[in-house]
Amino acid sequence: MAARSGGVLARQVGALVALLTTSLVAAWMWRERTSASQLHPPAQGLQKAPSGSGWFLTTGDTLHVVFTSDGSPYCNYQTLALYGSFRLARRLPGGHKMVGFTRILHRSVDDALSPLLSTFRAQPRYPVCDGGKAVAAKDRVLCKYAVADRPAAVRQFLEAARRDPGLIQAPWLYLIETDFLFFKPVAAPGPAEGAARPLGYHYTYVNAAAKIHTALMQRYYPAGLGPLSDVPHTGPSPVMARVPEWLRVVPRWELYTAQIESDPQAVKSLGWVREMFAFSLACAVERLELELHICPASTLIAQPPVDLRLGNATQFHYTWGPKLIEAGNKTPFWRFEKREWRAQSFEDNAPMRPLPPPWREGWVTPSGRVGPQGAPTTKEDYETILLEVTTFNRGLEEVGGSAWKYVLGQEAAAARAEQDQLQGVG
Repeated sequence: MAARSGGVLARQVGALVALLTTSLVAAWMWRERTSASQLHPPAQGLQKAPSGSGWFLTTGDTLHVVFTSDGSPYCNYQTLALYGSFRLARRLPGGHKMVGFTRILHRSVDDALSPLLSTFRAQPRYPVCDGGKAVAAKDRVLCKYAVADRPAAVRQFLEAARRDPGLIQAPWLYLIETDFLFFKPVAAPGPAEGAARPLGYHYTYVNAAAKIHTALMQRYYPAGLGPLSDVPHTGPSPVMARVPEWLRVVPRWELYTAQIESDPQAVKSLGWVREMFAFSLACAVERLELELHICPASTLIAQPPVDLRLGNATQFHYTWGPKLIEAGNKTPFWRFEKREWRAQSFEDNAPMRPLPPPWREGWVTPSGRVGPQGAPTTKEDYETILLEVTTFNRGLEEVGGSAWKYVLGQEAAAARAEQDQLQGVG
């Protein structure tokens, strides 16, 4: 028995030594690649915030929606539709639980939306991606990945909320993106004081254990930390977590993102989803377990045309851009494609998107699920796509459409006047 106990103890000690060794090696590798400010960011204190620190809400099932933006016309046009859809969803049964909506703007100066809807401005970590700064054209092209500013922006928001707790109005903080639309209210997984796990979305293509990524991922998540299967198949959006859970994971998410950005091999291998891998790695290291589902089981998003059955979803994520093609043809006769919305005129005029023509047989819809050749577009497929575009347009209508600056400006002025009256000013 003593020999057996000694063997168990030896294995436990060995595992602990391996964990410490790999952590030290990872720290050394990190130090070689980063500056002192990256190694010791101000947000490190957030990791140690006790759950009972008192500056954030810890009970109830209300939620506060947050998202990041670089303030570009591309993002601002989408933001107008998102904000309008949020307001519409709040008026539906259950919508009263969605109590907050904040845009986190990573930009050095305010933009046109800043005075009109709730905005927290963070300093961008990557100056070449700062849309509010006069960056030379030759340097502007260096901004290949504005998303890399997201974790630092979220960290700054949390730091500001520590100083001003009113910035976060609910115990559940729900991080999404500008290309989301609410067609129903979204609900928290349960009371924050209960045992419900935070919610995320299962992305099949974020797979640290995939053979193509194994060697790279083992550099970022050494064996001493556990198997690569520990790394969740997810990303930072959509994720609904308690404030203390965000405080745990955000600093490491920021550090992983910066490390990957400084690693050309990682950038090439992980491509546009590298910040999603950074978040997943951070969750694994911090042992933050998310409840992950994919459409139609997910209560969060559907992504037409990959998902053409909504199931339990409450929001659209329109990153894939549905298209309709006549069978036997290769050119879409209709599409809903956000990558075409980069001109300043989209922000200025907030134009409605054209609806698809009435459904008829003989159409096909390409997607990542069925391939570029597409699959026959059923009437039900069509209805899902139509709802997505209609939700986008209704969101724009809700904030005034082309008159959004006037409509939101009037609302903001009225809100300021009411606040001044409550404070006994004016």
